[in-house]
Amino acid sequence: MFYGRRYVAMSAFALLIGCRGDGGGSPPPGVSFLAATPDSTYWVHTDNERLRVRRSAMLLTVSDSTISELYVIDDDRSFADALLVGQRIYRRDLVAGDSVVLFTDSSLVDAAAEYSRTHPEELPLGPDDDMAESPAVVMTTETDLLSLQGHFLNVEFHVDEESNGISERHSTHRRVYDVRTGSPVLLAALIAGDTTRVIEAGRAQLKAFSDSVNAATDERAVGARAALSGMVFDAESFSIVELDGQPAVQFVVPGMGELAGGYALPLAPLLITRQPWWNAASAALPHEQVRGRRTWRGTYGVVAESDPGGSGTRLQVRRANRRWAVGLFVEEILQVYRLDGLTASTRVAAALQRAFDDAGYYSGEVRTAAHRSGRRCRRTQSRQCEPKPHANQNRRSLTL
Repeated sequence: MFYGRRYVAMSAFALLIGCRGDGGGSPPPGVSFLAATPDSTYWVHTDNERLRVRRSAMLLTVSDSTISELYVIDDDRSFADALLVGQRIYRRDLVAGDSVVLFTDSSLVDAAAEYSRTHPEELPLGPDDDMAESPAVVMTTETDLLSLQGHFLNVEFHVDEESNGISERHSTHRRVYDVRTGSPVLLAALIAGDTTRVIEAGRAQLKAFSDSVNAATDERAVGARAALSGMVFDAESFSIVELDGQPAVQFVVPGMGELAGGYALPLAPLLITRQPWWNAASAALPHEQVRGRRTWRGTYGVVAESDPGGSGTRLQVRRANRRWAVGLFVEEILQVYRLDGLTASTRVAAALQRAFDDAGYYSGEVRTAAHRSGRRCRRTQSRQCEPKPHANQNRRSLTL
């Protein structure tokens, strides 16, 4: 999903500034759509008879004629001797500019309340207050926005807890949220009537992996065997993914304990019975996928094709027998959201322009706009914390 940050190929830079394409000398059709890759969103639109492309790491959702940005902001509830930092998920309407909280980490809220109860003499720290060099209590949670499938947002959480310098818990798990309400989505509600089969299939995958590791004799297997003892199947740790155009569930088994804490074991996606909600989720998926080519049909076609040289994906707009090159992208184009009717409104078009302009100024320490996680580090008396590296650089996946 959104693992790491990669940028548009430099060789395609000129194409992405604006091009007339190769449509036989004719200008491109009027287009406006969002193209989503695993870590970026591109707005492709026609302007002065040229195709223009804007890129941002924003994660945008289009629902009920509304374009919204999903992002996370740090939630710092620290005390002088307790580092308690997590993140909240927000949804912002690009046109109205209003933001609402979709998710607040209740475990962090509970930890802060418990610390306040047991340490009534301490007050929560202000933005410029210093804390202890080595706080007695540390609880940090990271929130990674992975991907969207219609109204459903796949999220990965990383939790680290320490007390008096002793590690107590490190875990990674996934959850699914409804971006319209912020409510967690349970597996049983997503795949009514198919829940037992899918859970049993997930457990069977974990057992098959364990059997394979136990039968292996190389060095990697020795380390994996030790970690596997702490792998506990969690039926609610999953993502909704697309598999050959069909809905699928991918379980991620969290690791617990000293040896497995912080590890996560992603299992293979499992096809599920097609549900009514998939109609909305699949609207942005390609209509056809054949030999490295993805095609979205409509009044104009959008075609993403693997570059023969292996340098990325070439994106084109097509109408009848004519085609116009959009550019070369390092990663796959996974989803296309058509905005033609929406951006006919000058308010919507202006809001999109403003959002892409503003995204370049977001602070990585204050606001995570899109598919990256950041954390504001708090000052100590002897040093200033540096911004945390991208969470995915620290993620540990158990593989063999």
